[in-house]
Amino acid sequence: MISLFLVLQYMNPAVNSFTARVQSLPDQPETILEWDSSLGPQPTQAQIDAANPLAKSALCMTAIRAERDRRIAATDYQAMPDYPAAKRPAGLDAYRNALRDFPATLDPATVPWPLDIAALNWPGL
Repeated sequence: MISLFLVLQYMNPAVNSFTARVQSLPDQPETILEWDSSLGPQPTQAQIDAANPLAKSALCMTAIRAERDRRIAATDYQAMPDYPAAKRPAGLDAYRNALRDFPATLDPATVPWPLDIAALNWPGL
């Protein structure tokens, strides 16, 4: 379940802290018991429900991009001009380009939740 804070942060990126007392019961949405008025007007449950899938999608894509960046960085040394050509893996440039393009090939609506990074169909070298 995505936290209320992430949804609020998605709705208003300026929110960097969330001071409210929240009640969470099993099989029920989180309920705001006290709202910090410095954050602006309290969102309605309908606004929170509407932002929840968008915040979840943004969270998934952020995690996917972070893993993509990690995989590209793991091959940076091999892409340097001074790396011996004989040791350079075949298809390295194509692999790195496929990684750069990878998030664009995903439909955020079809990314499984909870996100399993390893289960995605990553490009191979």
